[in-house]
Amino acid sequence: MAKLEGIIYKAFENFIVFRGYAPIELLAKVSKRPETYQRFPNEEHKRDIVDFLKKGDFRYFPELVLAYRGADLQGLIGRLHGQNDLEFDASRYVDGLKVLKERVPAVGYRARHAQLNVARESLLRVDGNHRLAPFEEDDTWWGEFITDTPPEGYSAEKQKQWLSQQIENFKSDIINLIVPFSVVISNNDVADKFEASIFNNINFKQLPLKQEKNIQNIYKFLKDSEELGAAHKLTMGLISLVENGHFRGLPFMDIYHKEQKDGEREQNVQEYDEIYRTICLKLVELLIVKQQETVKKIEEINKKIEKNTDELSKLETDKKDLERKQG
Repeated sequence: MAKLEGIIYKAFENFIVFRGYAPIELLAKVSKRPETYQRFPNEEHKRDIVDFLKKGDFRYFPELVLAYRGADLQGLIGRLHGQNDLEFDASRYVDGLKVLKERVPAVGYRARHAQLNVARESLLRVDGNHRLAPFEEDDTWWGEFITDTPPEGYSAEKQKQWLSQQIENFKSDIINLIVPFSVVISNNDVADKFEASIFNNINFKQLPLKQEKNIQNIYKFLKDSEELGAAHKLTMGLISLVENGHFRGLPFMDIYHKEQKDGEREQNVQEYDEIYRTICLKLVELLIVKQQETVKKIEEINKKIEKNTDELSKLETDKKDLERKQG
């Protein structure tokens, strides 16, 4: 069992929300992916999440939204709204829930501090499955984030031990990061529909920030960060070239293509200003993919050359042995 701590109160009249903070690995262990509406994250995306979290500057994401089920939410809502400071065991309403003692104001609303004891995989991930997936089990790729090399003179066994310790230290720093979470509690009889509805509301009914506007904000405020991953530095540089007029005459990249009568350049805000940053990102991402493909092909060719060289060397050795025996 794991103990989560936070504050609890009713929300939208019919549901209970328990909000708190906990290590990201703990939340991964006590929750699971709903098979009906969540996709499996791929290994590359897991690496991207860890790569994002290892950066100290500006690493943050919104609270994880989890779901839990209770037997009598209306009864619990009535107890929470009561004007008393009594600590009470709320497990008759929601399994594992305990509301702590504190003074509740006579007028107005106030959340109560509470504890929620949950078993492994007892919470469902409504929003944040991909952020938690890297911490479900011990994946073998954690060593890829270790860029230091062992001290000179270490034996193979000591190098192995050194690397293992470096991985353990790095992993400990990441998995113990404290992140915000919410547990939305619904009644057992409506839980399936309610959880699917929340997932839909979060992922499909919000007005998304256009990628172009997102890149514009990054370029303006976070140019020196690595928000766009491997493509960040080149994308920022390419945007600067576009804005300095280095692509005159190139469709969608010449943002000064329309000139005013007095000869001053005028941006076509309705068209090019809403797309050129995204084009820069996509071009850089394409170049990175092509570079990776080229590097992979070169590695395959080098392996074949190495193999052929070894075979040729063996044939030459066999030839010499044969000539020696015949001579």
